Amino acid sequence: WVQVGTFAVPSNAEGVKARLRGAGFTVGSAKVSKAGQPLQIVFAGPFGTTGQAQAALSAVRSAGFADAFIR
Repeated sequence: WVQVGTFAVPSNAEGVKARLRGAGFTVGSAKVSKAGQPLQIVFAGPFGTTGQAQAALSAVRSAGFADAFIR
């Protein structure tokens, strides 16, 4: 998986998921809570190999998500 971002505003998370889907990625998300604040983590993936994850990370960063990382 490539973690793309963590969002406190649900509409921001939905917008990112739509952008990723539009770029051809399978998208996942997880809802978590930190200090009582609900957050949504957005992921691209899963990927079958490390090489695929690395290529996806590069594409996601090129799409403007510079803080993305492999998880």
